[in-house]
Amino acid sequence: MQNEVDEYRKEISHIDIQIIRLLARRMALAPLIGECKAANGLKPEQPEREKKILTDYRQLAEDYNLSQDLVENIFRLIIDEMKAIQKAKANNKDLL
Repeated sequence: MQNEVDEYRKEISHIDIQIIRLLARRMALAPLIGECKAANGLKPEQPEREKKILTDYRQLAEDYNLSQDLVENIFRLIIDEMKAIQKAKANNKDLL
């Protein structure tokens, strides 16, 4: 029993590491997007795009039998952090 639990925990740890690596890759793009937006006079906030992303991801969560609220909450946090990084970049500050 304990071996089985340990194996599941090990697999979960590997998945968590992959999530963190992917999140780091995603966050590395934020300053680049911020630069592009600033250069083109766009604001970091894009409410219509955010709404579409969250709607699409809620549907994807449902497709994978996940809590839609959980997925939306996670991506709201990610989007908020991306916007903070983009705003800092637009103001010539460095958060990363």
